[in-house]
Amino acid sequence: AIFGHCGDETGHKLLLDNMEVKPLLNLGLRLGEGTGAICAYPIVESAILMINEMDNFAHASITKYF
Repeated sequence: AIFGHCGDETGHKLLLDNMEVKPLLNLGLRLGEGTGAICAYPIVESAILMINEMDNFAHASITKYF
């Protein structure tokens, strides 16, 4: 499971602590409406794209780098 953020509400931190999980972000948000998820989504999406699509040195024909 991915926990996008820890809201500023006391219950949110207590819940995450009880589950022994760490959120990606801790921005002190308490806006509701999924704003923490909206902020965390591009980070998760970028990580997935990097893992699945990033080239390696051999495949990119890089033989020497600094």
